[in-house]
Amino acid sequence: MRLFIAFVLALFCIFLSACTTSDGKVDNVEISVGTSTKFSIAEIEEAMHRVKEEFSNSFRGCELLQLWYAEIRSEREIDSYMRSGRGRINGVCRENVLVLFSTFSTSSNVCMTLNQNFIYEDWSWVLIRDNENEPWRIDDAGF
Repeated sequence: MRLFIAFVLALFCIFLSACTTSDGKVDNVEISVGTSTKFSIAEIEEAMHRVKEEFSNSFRGCELLQLWYAEIRSEREIDSYMRSGRGRINGVCRENVLVLFSTFSTSSNVCMTLNQNFIYEDWSWVLIRDNENEPWRIDDAGF
């Protein structure tokens, strides 16, 4: 199921990049970094930067309103990702998986794959890396 969702998300991103509306807005995003026993603030901020970069490039006609890290909730999502998502097949180690959460809005100019003038809450971003010295990359996103 996660593989299908990843495929749909990839198609979604390709479709969004072809639209003519403005880039995704990230300038006024409200950031919240909860406490973590697993990652440093710098590691979480690096992951957030990667999400903002992806959002700006791929979510045209949208505005990122909130982006946060909540370790307990992230760990539950990682459990699912490792058990039944891409984590069970891509060889990533659990300690190199981080999940962020977001809220974003769409405008009337958003591409057809998202609802116009809508607020999407609890959109998750699964980021992975090969080891702690490598940069984060987005491996999955959605609900």
